[in-house]
Formats: sequence, C-alpha cells, structure tokens
Amino acid sequence: MKSQKDKYETDKNIELTKFNGEKYNFESAYIQKREKVIKNFDIWFKNNRSEMFNNFLGSQTVSMVYNADIEEFAVSVESQHKIIFKFNIFVPQFVAQEFKNSVKNFRFSFVKQADKFILENINVLFQDKEFFAKDFDKNIFIEIEKQRVRELRIQKVKDFVVAIKDFIVERPKTSILISIILLTLIYFNIYIPIKYQYFVGTTNSFTAGQFTIRSSTFIDNKNGYMWEKPKKDEMNWYNAKSYCENLNLDGYSDWKLPSRDELHTLMTAYYGKYDSNRDTWFNNNEHKRNDGLFLPKEISGMFVKVGSWYWSSSINETYSSYSWIVGFNSGDGNWNGQADDYFVVCVRDL
Repeated sequence: MKSQKDKYETDKNIELTKFNGEKYNFESAYIQKREKVIKNFDIWFKNNRSEMFNNFLGSQTVSMVYNADIEEFAVSVESQHKIIFKFNIFVPQFVAQEFKNSVKNFRFSFVKQADKFILENINVLFQDKEFFAKDFDKNIFIEIEKQRVRELRIQKVKDFVVAIKDFIVERPKTSILISIILLTLIYFNIYIPIKYQYFVGTTNSFTAGQFTIRSSTFIDNKNGYMWEKPKKDEMNWYNAKSYCENLNLDGYSDWKLPSRDELHTLMTAYYGKYDSNRDTWFNNNEHKRNDGLFLPKEISGMFVKVGSWYWSSSINETYSSYSWIVGFNSGDGNWNGQADDYFVVCVRDL
C-alpha cells in the first residue's frame, strides 16, 4: 500500500506531466499562429509596400527640363522630407508640353532584394498610358529608411516626455523628491538629446581661390584644412574614426574624423534644429545648394548627392553611443547611433 508521500509524488508527477503536455500544445499552437501571422503580414507588406513608401514620401515638388533632340525630360522630384529623386523619362515631343503641365506626382515602386529594398521603377499615368523613368538611383531607399527611422525616433522621444509629464500630473501625492528629479530631467533635456541638443544654423561665405583642388585631396586655404576627396562607401562611426586615423594620403598620416564644426566650414548654410521653422529655413536657403548640396560649387561634385549624411567625431555628452551626423543635401544634422552606416570624409590641420 502506497504511503501518503508516495501518493502525493505520483499525483504531482501526473499533474506535472499533464501541465507540460498542455504547455507544449499551447506553445506549439502559439508558434504556428505566430508564423501564420508573420507570413500573412509579409504577403500584405509585399503587396502594399510601394503604397506605404509613397505615402511616407508625401507631397512632391516636380521640375522638368525637356530635351527635344532625344525627346526626354530630365526630371527632379523632391519629397516633403527633402529626399531628391533624379531621372529621365521619354515623352514624345507632340505631348511634351501637356505632360509637363499635367504631371504633378510620380509613383515609386520598391522591391526587396536580399536584406534591403531597391527602387524598382518610377512611373506615371498620362493620357491612359504609363510612362516609365530610367537612369535613376536604385538604392534611394537607404536614405528614405534612414529618414523614416530618424523621425520615428524623435516621435518616440516626444511620447516619452509626455508620459513622464503625465506621470507627475496624475500622481500629485508622489514624493516631492521624485517629482523634482523627473522635472529636472525634463527641464535639462537629459532624456532627449536627439531632439534638443542642437545649435542654431548659420551661413558661410566663400571667396574666389579659397579651395585648391588636388588629385586625391583639396585644401581650404581660408580655414586651414586639408580634406580627403571622400570615398563613396558607408560605414559605422567606429570604422569611420579608425579609417581616418589610419589614413596615409599625400604623404601625411595625421588625418582625423572631422568634428561637427569642421564639417560645417564646408557648408554654404546649415540648420541643426528640429522645429517648426526647419522647412521655412530650407525654402529660404535652398538657392545656396550646388548639385543638390549645401556645398560650394568647387567641391560639391566630390560628394554623394543622395543620402549625403557624413559622420563627425562629435559625441553626445549624455549618450556616448551617439555621434553627430551632418546632411549636406538637407542642410541639417542629428545625433545618431554609432552602429549605423553613413559616409565619411577625413580632414587634417594645415
């Protein structure tokens, strides 16, 4: 006859086995349901991704220049996020003027290849016929995604600040010490370096002969810097810093990753503050761009035109894993995680 202890152990094992069986069935069902949801989402995303990206791009500013000899428009499209698309499109001469007057928006279609999206085609419907673009940058999505991530990050920070403020309002009896600490963090923007640790933009003037262009470098005679002609490769901040510090070019080995202020010496104008005046500033200063960049004409051709974000050596004082990036095409900057990939240009003091 089993003792009470033996019976207890037997019943416990039976219940445990039953529980584990139910747990296994639940987890299996959950995994299957999760895989189904992910699969359905992937299908939905595949069918709707172009619409999503076009919605993100928003309103378009379109400019066209027609070449009658080859019957093509050279088109430049700028989205509301200041992302610029350039391409050519064939249009017969007899409808060219009407096409230019009528077309206000183009549609962009993206397709996934490996681990990234590329721009598959650009088209527009005109007089019941589709016109397709050519000679466009297929990797433009890289800049679109970075811009989207930056805006999402800023919104999350805004939401965080609102939540902290609500916490204080809804809990008036919370200890005075906790309230003071939270208010102090908000007041000094300790939790929001991405949005508030900025500077007010300004304008630079350039003189004739200020730059001396060499085969692999150029010299800024006014500010006393020698710059590497930038490469077209993107890399994270750590690799960018190492690349410059180990660079041996034109007989010099004292290269470095430039600071934010050093990068700004190259710019015709810049604005480093995310606020409601940003777009107004851009519209008022857009004429200072050369080849779509806030750079002097003498050097603008050396830099990447699309997604022209460059690393600086400047590190956020509160979050040491964030460094400043400068956007030559947008004219502004941002604190960004050092693990992300952006372009790099090296500098040395004369």
